[in-house]
Amino acid sequence: MSGTTIDPLPIPGAFSACPTSTETERSLRFSRTGTVEMVMRGQGFNGRARGRFSIQTLTRTSALIYLFNVKIYDLADTTYSNPMRTLPSRNVTVSREGGAFAFEKPGQPETEDQSCLLYRARYRFDVDPLSLLGDNAEATSGPCYYQLDTQEELPRNVLADMGITVEK
Repeated sequence: MSGTTIDPLPIPGAFSACPTSTETERSLRFSRTGTVEMVMRGQGFNGRARGRFSIQTLTRTSALIYLFNVKIYDLADTTYSNPMRTLPSRNVTVSREGGAFAFEKPGQPETEDQSCLLYRARYRFDVDPLSLLGDNAEATSGPCYYQLDTQEELPRNVLADMGITVEK
């Protein structure tokens, strides 16, 4: 890993499928050194995983990610010291979709100057890496992921002036 941005998936990068949720966490963190960390909390499984990845660009907007040596840990095991099990190695494809994706920030009344989060891209995996963590894990497509360090915070009325619809 060279630390350069790979067009379909910026590395390093932290991504969330629930960027505004306070009750659920579905996150992926890819490091410059080839380590991936995954956290899933609040959807029938609470756990974390850490492993390795390699990435191969397929097109300008898609990449193949090879996940290997991924070990699952209890959510409370923040030091990754007691693995519960190791997942089989797996390839997943990710596609970047450009656009304007806006969400309400939680806990605020809906007003025209309400702060909202705006993302200019989302990332869709053919198989959600977090779907593989549960005890009866099946490879399923999943939600879109949003890169956390690229979010913009804008008032609802500014987004409306830009023609951007805010999702709840």
